[in-house]
Amino acid sequence: IIEIYPGDRKNTHADIAMAIHTLVTAHYNAFGVEPRVLLVNHKDQSISTGSQVQAFWATLTRHHPGLAELAGVALDPWHLHAATRKEFAWSLQQIPPDALKAFHIHTNLRPPSLTDEVPWQEVFSLVRDLPGRVCIKPAVYQESRVAEAIAFCEGMLATPKMEYAGPPAA
Repeated sequence: IIEIYPGDRKNTHADIAMAIHTLVTAHYNAFGVEPRVLLVNHKDQSISTGSQVQAFWATLTRHHPGLAELAGVALDPWHLHAATRKEFAWSLQQIPPDALKAFHIHTNLRPPSLTDEVPWQEVFSLVRDLPGRVCIKPAVYQESRVAEAIAFCEGMLATPKMEYAGPPAA
């Protein structure tokens, strides 16, 4: 897997598609295998919101369907939240599920917590509902805190426990 960032506002969808094509070609020529290339959303870059991810994915699948089979999105929910705030849920729903191949899980590069502003329950509900297998990258820079981030992800992916509602009504 190769991850790329969209860059500044001057990069068009065509520029990003060309970058993906160049990486796939170079990797194939060097190693004999086509890599998966994932675009990561970022709050200060040209693709930061769900509608921008949706527009990019629509362009890629419409104009470069063969390339889209080798590409996808590595969603960074913390950056999506930083870019959208109160519109997070709506923005998350704009992202085509077939684009989602990976997730960067962190809170400003620290282990996440359920007390964060990011609605992690919503994020992991989406992860659990996606068809196929996705990659989850705990994006934590302190080696001593990686285990904490992994434990958070494992806990969020565990089957939700149902609460006992009491005996059936008679």
